Amino acid sequence: MGAGVGRPLPAGTFTTFGELLRYLRRRARLTQRELGAAVGYTHSHVCRLENDVRRPDQATVSALFVPALGLDPTTDAELIGRLRELVASSRDQRRAGSDPDDVGARALLSVLAAAPPLARVHPWTARRRFVRRPHRDH
Repeated sequence: MGAGVGRPLPAGTFTTFGELLRYLRRRARLTQRELGAAVGYTHSHVCRLENDVRRPDQATVSALFVPALGLDPTTDAELIGRLRELVASSRDQRRAGSDPDDVGARALLSVLAAAPPLARVHPWTARRRFVRRPHRDH
């Protein structure tokens, strides 16, 4: 079976917010959909948080995720502290630009900036070009 089913893992075991969130969700025996409903997110947003694609907000984690995951401030203080620590570090990495996704995005933006501008067509304009309205006789 999965780690943590029989005995709790030390909070320091987790190096990303997503890893710890997944562990805590499974420990609470919640699906991504159930956790999402409890905090007002979609299950796909919870999936993105667990895969470290999205960055959480510190206030949201404290106000919504901690109670939804059934964390008790007296008995789970170490896990709550680590969860908040990982939120802060993921936000700091994002600001510092050390996130690999940021590096890729910056490279793509530099390539696009160097490319010649393309004629941009609003989606409705493009749609009107291809959808013909029947001619009305008066």
